[in-house]
Amino acid sequence: MERAFNNQVLKLYGFGQRGLLSPKIKRTRNETVTPLEFVDKFDIRRTQVETKLQN
Repeated sequence: MERAFNNQVLKLYGFGQRGLLSPKIKRTRNETVTPLEFVDKFDIRRTQVETKLQN
């Protein structure tokens, strides 16, 4: 279960694994074309404190 959660976090940052048993990590997203598209989509830059203050 912990590896499945880690795999979700890896996908958020553009990495992935072949399977949950494999320790090898590989970049899956090419950020050279649109590097900031996913940062804005997932709100990676904002911290939890900033988002709580805005709500």
